[in-house]
Amino acid sequence: MKKDVVIGEDGLARKRSGLAIAALVLGLLGFVTYGVTAVVGLIMGIAGLNKINLSGGRFTGKGLAIGGICVSACSLIFWCLAVTMAGSHIKITSRVLCTSNLKQLGLALEQYRYDNGSFPEAATWCDAIKPATQNIEKLFICPSDTASTTRCSYVFNRNLSGRQVSGNNDIVVLYEVAGVGWNANGCLEMIEKGLPHKEGCNILFKDGHVAWISLPGLRQLQWIPLPEANSPAK
Repeated sequence: MKKDVVIGEDGLARKRSGLAIAALVLGLLGFVTYGVTAVVGLIMGIAGLNKINLSGGRFTGKGLAIGGICVSACSLIFWCLAVTMAGSHIKITSRVLCTSNLKQLGLALEQYRYDNGSFPEAATWCDAIKPATQNIEKLFICPSDTASTTRCSYVFNRNLSGRQVSGNNDIVVLYEVAGVGWNANGCLEMIEKGLPHKEGCNILFKDGHVAWISLPGLRQLQWIPLPEANSPAK
């Protein structure tokens, strides 16, 4: 007797559905093929189950078909979750690296202020602090900024150009904008050019801390030094 033929309790020979068997095998393989075979397995499982139900008892393997459908679906769900988690991990890692960049640039700016008595001129701020970063240009680029010509992903707050600002610890000093280029400077209008992280950006404040701010919150930040806290540049 053929292996794909089974004898039922009523003594009648029934053929086991090849679609049902294939669905189960492809569903199991889906766990090692990134869900590719699971898509086919899900389709074949549904087709096999439908064929068995309409065969009038000529085909068997309903349990295999249902198993194939379930295993294929589980395989697809598994890989969807894996891809989602991987994507979130990449975003978080990129944001952490960007935060690190800004903190190091903040230290370089602080060193410049200590040596010169004021913030650098906005038009040359990258050039001014580059020596204090050990000339590591990678620090000026956000990992999420994919523009091929980018040398700098950060914008210097133009309102601080060449000024010694006392107090004002919460004023914005640097912030992310995609593909702006070397020595980029400006205020809120620069954000319209696009953000590397889309939903918000990392901000370096005058006291040296870096915070993630969502798009709506950017307009609530302090961009202009308080007049009474300003002192003339040296």
